[in-house]
Amino acid sequence: MTRIQRREFLKRTALAAAAFSLTDRVAAGASAPSISIVVDPADPIASAGPSVWAASQLERALAARGVIVHRRESLDQSAGDFTILAAGSNALTARPILEHVRVKFPDAPEALCLAPGSARAPDSGQTVLLACGSDARGLEYALLELADRVSYTAEPMDALAIQKVIVEQPVNAVRGIMRCFESDVEDKPWFYDRAMWEEYFSMLAAQRFNRFNFTLGLGYNLPRNLTDVYFYFPYPFFVTVPGYDVRAVPLPDAERDRNLATLQFMGEQAAKRGIDFRIGIWTHAYQWTNSPNANYTITGLTPETHAAYCRDALTTLLKACPAISGVTFRIHGESGIPEGSYDFWQTVFEGIVRCGRRVEIDMHAGNGSEDDRYCPRNRIARQHLAEMLGRAPGPGLSSSRNPRDGYGRTPSGEQPDSGQFFSNHGDQQWRASLPALQLWRSAERKARLHRALPRVARHAAHIVVGRSTDCRGLWPPRKFLRRHWRGGF
Repeated sequence: MTRIQRREFLKRTALAAAAFSLTDRVAAGASAPSISIVVDPADPIASAGPSVWAASQLERALAARGVIVHRRESLDQSAGDFTILAAGSNALTARPILEHVRVKFPDAPEALCLAPGSARAPDSGQTVLLACGSDARGLEYALLELADRVSYTAEPMDALAIQKVIVEQPVNAVRGIMRCFESDVEDKPWFYDRAMWEEYFSMLAAQRFNRFNFTLGLGYNLPRNLTDVYFYFPYPFFVTVPGYDVRAVPLPDAERDRNLATLQFMGEQAAKRGIDFRIGIWTHAYQWTNSPNANYTITGLTPETHAAYCRDALTTLLKACPAISGVTFRIHGESGIPEGSYDFWQTVFEGIVRCGRRVEIDMHAGNGSEDDRYCPRNRIARQHLAEMLGRAPGPGLSSSRNPRDGYGRTPSGEQPDSGQFFSNHGDQQWRASLPALQLWRSAERKARLHRALPRVARHAAHIVVGRSTDCRGLWPPRKFLRRHWRGGF
């Protein structure tokens, strides 16, 4: 017997119930309910891409439950129907309804409001349910909340009978998930599966994730004793760079082009749903040490051309994939680049400047204070705080020679603040680190970190998804974000 996910089970059950309900109404001679969804094309928030996509998802959810849906551009066109008005919080059509229900809309990014059906639209008299947002993401989340309620409520019209005003805003500015490609044998099937990516990004948007990081080169800590190096040094697996004859041998040109087309598709689908699409390049080594069984080798590079090639390849990749909004770099020794190679990284970062648009840099650094030399305005994930202290302590993990984790790892005075992009390893690890803080001898230091951690955690919450041959295993539990949203779901 094939096992199905709980959410898929609920979806099938709800659809079956809807079919029986619709059949009963038809048998009784009752007509199907009718709803108008009003999206004003002059409203910049309502007409934004994520809002339009979310409205289409709501329309699909209603149609699947047997509801007749009409798309309108103004309230005047929807007379006689129950109306869902999708609007920005400052839209002229939204203000009277918000004033009528006495809602003080929060001045915050991604805030949403669902005003109950007791509100009345001017000059029409029909019942209106207002779904509004402070920006496109806020409105998107409001519409997807309605779509979710319609899909999993026995009677779809009951799902829209909201009795109390709902106002929500995020606690965490960043709610991201990082997906790692580590094996061409196990990961190519889901990487090339476009239907999966569409459903996956739709799920992330519905669960109010706003960032996705496609991470490459994280399968090994150091470039030695390697076997599977697909995407390990990623550039030649995606692009050809004018002026260089760099190749990943024996990668066919057609497969390289397919990789780039897939990456472009992923970025487009994420952007369509209001999700920041990022790429993580965790390795810049192009030579493998003691790796006679590596399945690919990089040709055409020398130490003299290495940095310039990475710069130009990064520019080429960013221009080819305009949906990429940020790049994560591992910049300590495990990247394959020796510590302190500031000239190399300065050259590589020029590739972002040359792409011609704003692209944010996240740097996964080591523990040294020299990391600040890169740029104090960049976001640096300190490995000491985000990874080492993020693991639950235990005496079995500690040694005097290499106290990487556990009781032997004590802080050297680092102070996190809200400006640091603190972790690529998951918010849950911060909670696991709190027992470790109690082991520190300095009461002052413990107090300072306990005060700082909540400020950092409000900025970002990340989880990491490892390799899985079952693509459904990529999906995080919904309860993850309950901790990161003020007002609840």
